[in-house]
Amino acid sequence: MTDANVFQLTQPETFADPLTEILRNGRSSGGRGEEVVYRPDDRAVAHSQLTAFRQWCEARTGQNLPDHAAMDRFSVKEFRSFWRLFLEWCELPREGAVEPVCVGDACKTARFFPNLRLNYTECLLAGSPDQPVLTACHGGGSQKRFTRGALRVAVAGLASSLQRLGVRRGDHVAAIARNNAEVVIAALATAAVGATFASCAPDMGVPAILARFASLDPVVLFGCLGAKPWDSGAPVAERVAGAAAGLPSLAAIVALDNGSLPVGERTVPLHRLADLLCDAVGDEEGPGWLRYPFNQPLFTMFSSGTTGPPKCIQHGAGGTLLEHVKEHRLHCDLAPGDKLFFQTSCGWMMWNWQLSALASGVELVLYDGPLEGPDTFWRIVAEEGATVFGTNPGYLHFCEQRRFSPRRAFDLSALRAVLSTGSILYPRQYDWVRDEVNGAVSLQSISGGTDIIGCFVLGNPNLPIHRGEIQCRSLGLDVRSLPPPDDPEAGIGELVCANPFPSRPLGFHGDADGTRFHAAYFAQNPGFWTHGDLIEATPQGGWRLHGRSDGVLNVRGIRIGTAEIYRILDSIEEIREAMAVEQQAEEEAGGSRMILLVVLREGLVLDDMLAKHIRSELVRCGSPAFAPARIAQVAALPLTFSGKRSEAAARDAVNGRPVRNRDALQNPECLKTIANHPVLRAPPAIRASHGPAPAGGVIPNGDRLRRELQAICEHVLGVSPIGWSENLLGLGADSLALLNLLLEIEGYAGRPMPLSTFLSAQSVEALATVLSIGAEAMAAQQAGWGQDEEPVCRFLDEPFPRVERATIATLSIVRSDNMPIPMISLFRSKLALLNYELRRLYFVVVWKMDIKKGTRISLSAKLDKVNPSGMHIGQNTAVAFRSAILAHDFVNGRFRDVFIGDNCLIGAGSVIMPGVQIGDNCIVSPNSVVLQNVPAGSIVMGNPAKIVLKNIITGPWGTRGPIQESSREKSPAIAGAE
Repeated sequence: MTDANVFQLTQPETFADPLTEILRNGRSSGGRGEEVVYRPDDRAVAHSQLTAFRQWCEARTGQNLPDHAAMDRFSVKEFRSFWRLFLEWCELPREGAVEPVCVGDACKTARFFPNLRLNYTECLLAGSPDQPVLTACHGGGSQKRFTRGALRVAVAGLASSLQRLGVRRGDHVAAIARNNAEVVIAALATAAVGATFASCAPDMGVPAILARFASLDPVVLFGCLGAKPWDSGAPVAERVAGAAAGLPSLAAIVALDNGSLPVGERTVPLHRLADLLCDAVGDEEGPGWLRYPFNQPLFTMFSSGTTGPPKCIQHGAGGTLLEHVKEHRLHCDLAPGDKLFFQTSCGWMMWNWQLSALASGVELVLYDGPLEGPDTFWRIVAEEGATVFGTNPGYLHFCEQRRFSPRRAFDLSALRAVLSTGSILYPRQYDWVRDEVNGAVSLQSISGGTDIIGCFVLGNPNLPIHRGEIQCRSLGLDVRSLPPPDDPEAGIGELVCANPFPSRPLGFHGDADGTRFHAAYFAQNPGFWTHGDLIEATPQGGWRLHGRSDGVLNVRGIRIGTAEIYRILDSIEEIREAMAVEQQAEEEAGGSRMILLVVLREGLVLDDMLAKHIRSELVRCGSPAFAPARIAQVAALPLTFSGKRSEAAARDAVNGRPVRNRDALQNPECLKTIANHPVLRAPPAIRASHGPAPAGGVIPNGDRLRRELQAICEHVLGVSPIGWSENLLGLGADSLALLNLLLEIEGYAGRPMPLSTFLSAQSVEALATVLSIGAEAMAAQQAGWGQDEEPVCRFLDEPFPRVERATIATLSIVRSDNMPIPMISLFRSKLALLNYELRRLYFVVVWKMDIKKGTRISLSAKLDKVNPSGMHIGQNTAVAFRSAILAHDFVNGRFRDVFIGDNCLIGAGSVIMPGVQIGDNCIVSPNSVVLQNVPAGSIVMGNPAKIVLKNIITGPWGTRGPIQESSREKSPAIAGAE
């Protein structure tokens, strides 16, 4: 197909706004106008950057642009003027001639600003050296902060080192990295020297990594080598080593942390980022950034892989930067003083999108760590004072399911906008954000893709937000809903773009004649960019998405190409044919799930062992995202008359929709079997074999508990049998996939189960241990002290908030009523003290633990003897009965030292997780699970434990008198409850 059929941009109907098109062309399936859930006030509209730019365009062109509809029409009809004016208005550092703005009218071949030169890194790092620019938050609670000047020095230094390692303009650099400051430095240094940067997240398997990086022939591979407690599967250092072994072009590996490669696995020189930065001489004002052509390749992104290995999509520096700055400044109203925190990984295009926000003077907040519970990201928003928070519908659904209210838990006064992308945002989620976050916060659904490294439809600071709708199309892009040929009046159609735009990819790497590029985006609808989404224009002028129109799966916000799945399944000899399709399921996190249809070899039946093997292979060779929610054995898959498998027909069948291409199938009878397959039904509520434990009661122990947890896990995850010691994450149960499992275990156990439980409890056996510890402590408290009484450790046996309004903790031998102590009591107390000292000496002498004098450890408390040298407890600290202090992760065997300060009290039944540091003068209330560091002078409670009081002073063993109302500092949660 040639460009002769390119849509002519001179046709006037091209420029009708969405509302005009609907009125002219007929109907929209949107029905009634949705209610307005957010409306910006007049002052905000008057001071937005979009208003300022619109007025500037009026002054420069003499045109009347009274509202956004007029601005939208101008940006599309006169797109060359729009992009020239925006480039001048945003004042990016550049050189060369602005004209011509765009050469050619065909979207597929047009080139923007051929005579312009810039440096992406220079544009991002310009500005005051003292301005805060980057905060990297880590799962353990630590942080790194950079000013603009400090980041410039680091980037300039690494850029010099990369050149010494042999990196030149046009080379490729790859990274297997976590979302931290180090990978930001790596990406910007790569761009600074004119090389192209590609990244992936460290949870990918080696085959999936090589499917992306191998054809690029990267010169340098950046990698995070250190293990983290929330990692699953093979250690990340082994993945980096395995990838390096399959990349013969490498000249060097650069470790972004202090980790090491496995012994004997090094094939090329290994350097450390810290050493390269120390060796380089940086200049705070920049190294005299060399400017490259506007279309210099910047990022390599990867297609989902529906028709083969993922395609390497080349994105230019100028087009990427210009589109991002437009979206950030005009659509998101980001400006100096804003803090942007986006929930992302280095394997998603939103990482690149957020990075470019530095060019708008924004401070970035990064997070490298696990999703520990519904509060994880909201806590960062609150503590860092983020003004704009980017997330996905799956996380909002997770918070809603857990009945979590961010506005009641945290001070979110700095937050003004929430951006959501990755999957469809359902109307009820607009209500949830309005009610549980803040009615004054705008919830903006944004949608685009890796293919354009930007958005087609997104938010608008000047327009109201209608429930369930995206506010507008991206300025300068003639986005349309193209109806199917057999139903020209349909409201839902293909998302297409009819005009050239700067962030259109330069092409595919290795596709010299552009054949694959044309087939991917322009063959289906000649003259239009076809994106693969179904979209609908609404009567309000907004947009509503309806999922994918192609074979790409979008599960929990992650786009997955089916070809990658089929390539892995080819190695499983029992499978003759397979087809992966997406099923819409609003009850699932992210609103959809993957269904795998399999045709087995003759005589075979899909049993539990085979299903588990299929999932395990997909996780091992791909990633946890590749594991299907359900696997269904069918007799046949739908085939066209040309013999091709029809994923579109199967997708319609599993979603209960009319099959659009039924007449093109040679075996349409198979669709009925697929549509009615029992596996496709939503899982029923769990009913444990012995019934749920009584609320607040004692759950079973031993093998009975393990069997019942095993039954719950097998039912919810759809995998059977699951061994008691088998790693659940290895079956593809990632953070969001575990949501349903946690909810069921909560209902069974009658107690909260934070998602962070799976950091150290990733198997049935480990879950049973965690539940048993809590159950024993609860049973002991309900039964009273009885014969098991330990008179020296009377503490915190009442729940908050009653306790925090009274006397917090005391020892029974420290009498607050000044009454004389009987001699028999003194004798028993002295005997108890002797017992405590003997027990302390036992741990110190026999097990070589670091436990200071005066510390009292209950006879039934459990101290980790697998890593005894990792146990550090200060003086005069009390460890209460049936509590547990862990210094190693008993699922993956990693050692992590625990530090507990002086004068602390570890309450009954509490669990201190590996790697936790608790400061002096702290109190851990009973049955708490401590996952994060506790600052000195704090009281924590809950599962997971949270700070409820600060700035307290304790005596030995955590003793203290009544709390003084005037001196204490309440947490937002306690203050809100009162």
